[in-house]
Amino acid sequence: MFKNLGSQKITVFAWDNAAGAPKTGDSANITAQISKDALGPAATVDPTPLEVESTDLPGIYVFSMSQNETDANMIILSAVSSTPDVDIQPVIIYTHSLGGDADALANLLAMYDGTGLSGDKFPVRQDQLAGLAGGLGVSTSAIASTVTQGTETLTYAATAAHDDTIYVVTDSGAAAGIDFYLTFNTGSSENIPTGFHMHGWFQDGGAPFTNTCAIQVYNWAAAAFQTVETLTHATAEEDHAVPLLINHVSDGDVGTAGDVRVRFLISSQEASSTVNIDHAAVTYGVFVTAAAFLTEQMVESYAADGVAPTITQALFLIQQLLSEFVIAAGTYTIYKLDGVTPAATLTLNDATNPTGATRES
Repeated sequence: MFKNLGSQKITVFAWDNAAGAPKTGDSANITAQISKDALGPAATVDPTPLEVESTDLPGIYVFSMSQNETDANMIILSAVSSTPDVDIQPVIIYTHSLGGDADALANLLAMYDGTGLSGDKFPVRQDQLAGLAGGLGVSTSAIASTVTQGTETLTYAATAAHDDTIYVVTDSGAAAGIDFYLTFNTGSSENIPTGFHMHGWFQDGGAPFTNTCAIQVYNWAAAAFQTVETLTHATAEEDHAVPLLINHVSDGDVGTAGDVRVRFLISSQEASSTVNIDHAAVTYGVFVTAAAFLTEQMVESYAADGVAPTITQALFLIQQLLSEFVIAAGTYTIYKLDGVTPAATLTLNDATNPTGATRES
C-alpha cells in the first residue's frame, strides 16, 4: 500500500466458526478500527465494508481507505462482526513511498489535484502550463450540466477549482436514482481528449452501502454512453482519473464540435444518495499541423535597446537589418516593414571604414 494516498483498499476475511465456512452477507454487521504507527485506534472513515462476491469469493470484504488513513508507515486494521461466532483477523500493512521518499507521493498528488508545486525543480500545474506557447491549453472545466434525475446543490461551476466547494447531486427519493452529465469542450473536434479527472466521491444513502455509481463517457461514434469506471460507497474525497479516446469528442455532426460528456448514473434508488464533486476537468491535446505552424504570420515587433528579444523580435530585426536600412554620416538606421519608421539605430565606429557598431535606439 502507498503511503498518504487515497482511493486504496484493505481486504478482510470473515470466518463463521459455527458453520465452519466463510461468512457471507455480513457487510452491515462489520465495523473496523484503524491504528496508524501503533497509536490509538479510530473508527474507519468507511463505516462498513463492501462484500466482494458471496459465491465465488465468500467471506471477503473490502474497506475503502481515505488519504489520511494511509498516512503512516504501519497501518493496523482490526475488524469485528456483531454476528456471533464470526472471526476476523486483524490486518497489518507496511506502507511504502515512491523511491523511499515520504514526500514523493504527496508531491505527485499536489501536481494532479490542482494544488501544484512552486520551485525551480518542480513540475508546473496545468493552468501554468496553459500559459506556454501563446496560451496553449491542456485542460478544460465543465461548461454545462444536464440533470435527468436528482437535485443539484450549487452548479457545475463549482467544479472548476479544487477548493472544497462541492457540487452535489442528490437522489430525492421520488425518482429512480441519479442521472446527470457534465459537458466539457476542447475547443475543436481536432483537439483530442486524453483523460477525465475528478476529485469527489459517491456516498450511498444507507446500509448495506452496496449501491454503486457508474462514470460513463459519451461515445459519439456509437451514439451511446459507455461505462469507464464504477464508484463504490465512500464518505470522503477520492481521486479518480480515466482515459479518454478520439470517439469521446464530438465532430460537430451531433452536438457542438469539441464537446465531451461525462455522465454519473445510479440506477438503484436510495433516498439521500449523493454524487459529490469538488473538481472535475478534461485534459486534451491541441492539434497543430506543421503547415499551420510554418505559415502562421508573425506580428511585427522589436525589442528595445538593451532588452533581450523574443524569437519574433529577433527574426524581425535580422530581416530588416538585411533588407531595409540606410547608412549615412556614421549612422546605420534599420527601418520597419513600412520602410519609413526606424526600428533601430546603430552608431558605426568609423564613418568611412567601420569595423564595429553600437546600438543607440
